[in-house]
Amino acid sequence: MSFLFYDLETFGINPQWHRIAQFAAIRTDDDLNDTGETHDLLIRPATDCLPSPMACAITRTSPWQHWEHGLPEAEAALHIADAMAVANTCSLGHNTYGFDDGMVRNLLYRNFLPIYDREWRNGNTRFDTINALRAAYALRPDGIEWPSNADGNVHFRLEALAEANDVRVGDAHEALSDVRATIGMARLLRKSQPRLWDYLLTLRNKHKVRELLSGEPPEILVGIQGQFGLRSFSAAPLLPLFADESDANKYYVLNLHEDPAELMAWIQAPKDLPWPRMLRRLSINEAPPLFPLRQTRDDELQRLGWYRAAISASAAQLSADLDTNALFMALRAVRRGFDPVDDVDGAIFAGFFTPPAEAFRSKVRRTPPDQLGTLPDSSELDPRLPTLLFRFRARNYPDTLSASEREQWLAHCRKNLLDPESPVGHAKFVQELTEARTQFADDAEVQRVLDETERFAEMLLELVSGV
Repeated sequence: MSFLFYDLETFGINPQWHRIAQFAAIRTDDDLNDTGETHDLLIRPATDCLPSPMACAITRTSPWQHWEHGLPEAEAALHIADAMAVANTCSLGHNTYGFDDGMVRNLLYRNFLPIYDREWRNGNTRFDTINALRAAYALRPDGIEWPSNADGNVHFRLEALAEANDVRVGDAHEALSDVRATIGMARLLRKSQPRLWDYLLTLRNKHKVRELLSGEPPEILVGIQGQFGLRSFSAAPLLPLFADESDANKYYVLNLHEDPAELMAWIQAPKDLPWPRMLRRLSINEAPPLFPLRQTRDDELQRLGWYRAAISASAAQLSADLDTNALFMALRAVRRGFDPVDDVDGAIFAGFFTPPAEAFRSKVRRTPPDQLGTLPDSSELDPRLPTLLFRFRARNYPDTLSASEREQWLAHCRKNLLDPESPVGHAKFVQELTEARTQFADDAEVQRVLDETERFAEMLLELVSGV
């Protein structure tokens, strides 16, 4: 097995609309030794979306360098997919479950590459160091320095952890530097708490996680999630319930530290009351740190301020009082799918591609760019495909467009950039630019980046106007 530590810098935070600016990765062996494989790619911005000024300010990244030296997105996507698809690769980073993986999935979706294969096929897996470090802080903190913020709470930002533990090489918010910092923290965790590290890695197997959650009778678990709050060490005692009938990778649990009265009231009127804090939904395919309460040491529970007998009593009482059938029906009553979108770029969740549609997507990647326009109509396979293919050609191979296709593309760009409701349009850009200039008013370097970002936006607007 090998680990592919990776990090992204992006031109925004919405995976369905914003684009990746930089991809960096380093491969290690399973002992976390560098294998010599390093990736560092700049990606050329598309002409149909403006960068987020706030993202540029935080990363201190001007889009001009990417415009002048970046790879076309199609080429970069293939490079990323190939690196992650190497057999027995575990792709991971810091907060990749929460952000980077979504950006990668949308990249692969737009560029006619397998969206999910790199996560499971050929022995491949995913992992995320942020929850692993949260687990270490909650249960076995020795060997790592834990930085705190102004409120005195420990936080898990990579830049703070790397600085406190002297594993930073280069500047924060630069992709390759962040990769090295992530590897440094992983090595420190593995060295300090080797048994914990090894156990957490076993949870990459969702079947192992499902076994923990589906015991009979249900077993109380110690769960670690950021949503449980820093003041609670990101930890909560969990009572497993059942899998989500609409998504086999989700599992419902109860946080035994929350008030059951709120849950009972919600079951009676699920459409009228807010979601109960006690009821949580875990993603079993995201290696959630879960530990059987019966195997948790007394000193670990003492650190959390928990009392084993009280937790067990709460679980027993709740099991006796809770009508799980009524809860199941309440969940069914409020179930909703993903909000429909009116643009194909944001439609990754409109459904999995069927095998014939996937075969067409694969054919697109095998077809020379100058012949993409001759591919047969694919609308019967999936209504998203024709528009995705046209935009794939326009963004990556604009020289292959006919005159009428070029005008069609420019019309799309103008709509995206000038529509006041567009998430990547000029109205949103101006609003964020003002906010970023105010937030970073005393930082001359950021103001310079924002000046360049504003000029870049003006260039794109002029480019698509046809002037």
